Amino acid sequence: MSDKFDKPLEEWIDETVEIPVIEPVLNKNNQIEYKETTKKFKQKTFYSNKTPTRMVCGDHHFICVDKANYIFKCTKCDWHYKSHPITHRFDEKRGKLVHRKTNQDL
Repeated sequence: MSDKFDKPLEEWIDETVEIPVIEPVLNKNNQIEYKETTKKFKQKTFYSNKTPTRMVCGDHHFICVDKANYIFKCTKCDWHYKSHPITHRFDEKRGKLVHRKTNQDL
């Protein structure tokens, strides 16, 4: 957000927002026509500062979270990885996913 942002941060505020609404209307021939209008609604909004949400380590150490779907999670950071048993094998001693054809760690 820029320096000129005029709304309060880190608190709930009530805002009025214009939303397009489609309303059905009967015409003279008793046929339905749709009329698009804008209506004002109040909603609660929360603005916050932009902060980095994901930190990725350079050397992953995986654990298996779901063996049926082959989902792995790094113990050092918040990285998750969905693999396939045909593509990667899991080395439990080292905590690494190893590519089956190239034998390179993920």
